[in-house]
Amino acid sequence: MNRDLRFYPDSYDDSRLRFCKAAKSVDGASGLGQWSVPSKTHSDLTVDWCWFPASGEPVNLIVVTSGVHGAEAYAGAAIQNLLLTEIIPSIDRTNTGLLLVHAMNPFGFAQGLRCTENHVNLNRNFSVSGEIYTERNILAKEFNRHFLRREPVDGPRSRLLSSVRREAGGVYFDQYTLDELIKAVAPGQFENEGDLEFGGFRPEPQAQLLIDKVREIAKPYKTIFGFDIHTGLGDRGRLHLLTGGCRRPNDPDLFRQTFKIEEDRDVYEFTPPKANGFYSVKGAASGIYGDLASADQRVVAMTLEFGTNGHDFEKQLESLNYMVLELQARHHGYASKEIEDKLRKATFELSFPSDEAWRLQVIETSRKFFSNVFRRLPKKVDSPLDF
Repeated sequence: MNRDLRFYPDSYDDSRLRFCKAAKSVDGASGLGQWSVPSKTHSDLTVDWCWFPASGEPVNLIVVTSGVHGAEAYAGAAIQNLLLTEIIPSIDRTNTGLLLVHAMNPFGFAQGLRCTENHVNLNRNFSVSGEIYTERNILAKEFNRHFLRREPVDGPRSRLLSSVRREAGGVYFDQYTLDELIKAVAPGQFENEGDLEFGGFRPEPQAQLLIDKVREIAKPYKTIFGFDIHTGLGDRGRLHLLTGGCRRPNDPDLFRQTFKIEEDRDVYEFTPPKANGFYSVKGAASGIYGDLASADQRVVAMTLEFGTNGHDFEKQLESLNYMVLELQARHHGYASKEIEDKLRKATFELSFPSDEAWRLQVIETSRKFFSNVFRRLPKKVDSPLDF
């Protein structure tokens, strides 16, 4: 077996143990902690974190979160294991502080589901001001009413998939285009927990605790990097850097120093939110850093998205279909155990492919990505950015 497969956990409980053990083995950790997440079904759900402050003059703060979408946590946990056991011990942390937060959605991780126990898509739930919870998305309400069945899942085709038709060179869901569908639903809605992309009525406990923690540690640092690890969107095995969902734009000079898109093209693809099949969202985990930073702090925040299912139209449609079916089942159940087993297996595969080649590529790409990031960080408080 390739040694890089050892970074992947077997379960949520196994992953917690691995994370905590690895964090304790790294010199310089001044904080190891956990946030308890209330649950009606589990007695011990926690978000574990470790904090390594800069040993000298603070310049760069790096925050790496994983498992915002629970079923995607396996890859994120493996990457954090890589960071803790291989990369962080080898870098100069004189001017750099690091916060690693494991399994932001422990219920979803333990259950192999995307959302929290409160049916919240945690990547629509982060808000420093709290204002997003008062927003209304009329188009999302219309699409959910039209395409979401309120009954047990009885087969592999959602109402959305059954409505697809091709006409005059275009693809429609009844009378709606795919672009209209995505722009209506993807940003999130904050009114109905039974509808797609529910962002919550208020912050989930762990979302607020992360905001509080970053606010607590960020003040002395001059640059802030926020990396939130996901799987799903994009070309299979390819790392896409996504920067949508942040109200404050990334600092262009800091971005250009740290991410050399042409030089790094074998490592990742920078994918703007307007690219085909991608989108901006409200309440993304990566959006908090700009809101928390002071005016003189430089910020670069992004989602690290490892593609799983491919990026052509048919693959996008397949992913949408399973997302709708998973939500329908969460609220209305399955018509049979056989259907449940088949659909849960297929849905989980979209978040964490069983293919060893995919898993190895994620580790090797992450190794290159973070090595480049740490190598290019600013070294001094008063030093100009280098290009």
